[in-house]
Amino acid sequence: MATDENGKQTWGRSPPDAPPPAPLPVQLNGQEFFQITELKMDVLREREVKDSLERQLQDEQKVRVVYQKRLKKERRARKRLQEQLDLEIKRRTQLEEALKATGASSEQVRAITENVTAEARTSSEPPEASPVHSQSQQQSSQQQPPQQPLQQQQAAAQQYREAQVPRPSQQPSTPEKPAWGYGLDLIGSQASAFWQNYQESLVQELELERKSRQHQAAERDQVKSPLQGA
Repeated sequence: MATDENGKQTWGRSPPDAPPPAPLPVQLNGQEFFQITELKMDVLREREVKDSLERQLQDEQKVRVVYQKRLKKERRARKRLQEQLDLEIKRRTQLEEALKATGASSEQVRAITENVTAEARTSSEPPEASPVHSQSQQQSSQQQPPQQPLQQQQAAAQQYREAQVPRPSQQPSTPEKPAWGYGLDLIGSQASAFWQNYQESLVQELELERKSRQHQAAERDQVKSPLQGA
């Protein structure tokens, strides 16, 4: 029995503000309880698998970022090498034209250009070394300037000058008139001066290229180390 707002007793009705009655506890048998427990375990396992996949995805994203950086560096290095190759081809063409203008034969032009190309290739290629000693070899190579390419360039320049300078005539020339080979001597001296200047500039550029290649090799080794650790 309940009472309303006026204090009157009512039968079978509860006040409007009264909470609903609590539900009766559901009694489960053993099979239903086992099924509910299995469902809870499945949910926990799925959560663990989801967390593992998320961690794997994060690791793969990090590795992807590293590979993208490495790819950008490789593209820049490839672009620089292509530009250097085009520049070397242009210089070789100019050298051949200059040698032909000085009166050198085709065999001499071919021999000199092949010699210069081989020396440039030898000096530009870095020596192969193990990863353990690569850093020490780079430091020692930076401290000691290369002497062999310079000596080879000087020897090639000397051979070219000797081949271009004409031999003196056996007959003595009169002091009043210039010798018949005066024009050839002048051309030979100009060619030797041009060749010497070109050799000096080529040696400097090869040295700069060697240092840049060593710097690029050091950067590639630094990029490979975190990838191997991952």
